[in-house]
Amino acid sequence: MVMKIRSAKKQDLNKMLNVIESYPFAKKWDKPLAEKYYKSKFNKKCNCFKEDKVFVGTVDNKIVAVVGYCPDRLETKRSYWLGWFYVHSKYQNNKYGRKLLKFVFNELKGTEAEKLFVDASSNRFYRKAVKIYLDNGFNLEATLRDYYEKGEDQIIFGREL
Repeated sequence: MVMKIRSAKKQDLNKMLNVIESYPFAKKWDKPLAEKYYKSKFNKKCNCFKEDKVFVGTVDNKIVAVVGYCPDRLETKRSYWLGWFYVHSKYQNNKYGRKLLKFVFNELKGTEAEKLFVDASSNRFYRKAVKIYLDNGFNLEATLRDYYEKGEDQIIFGREL
């Protein structure tokens, strides 16, 4: 099955959230935060996220993946953050995640971007995500102990572009 990637639209919102919530662990934090972000992003009256890019991956016109990136607004210039990178749990192991990452790398080529960051949790549910980051050229940058809760660290990865 071939996955196509296109810019996300406001009417994709519920299907994008369905991708995220296909993982039971994502319902607690990721889905509510993603929903709030996407609603702001798609709000025409809000210019706060105009530089952010959000994409969906489709198979047979069905949304099976989401990914996005945004410039680092607070700390560094020429750095970007990968965000809401999910492939629906039923569509894993088809190399869609790798395809999405390559798409983002190509999107950022020719821009001022020099580095792409992404964060993950040390929770066992994020092991596949950590593996795909490491397999695609990301390096461990930092670990923030007990960031999410006692015993659950935030892991930050970076990749030169």
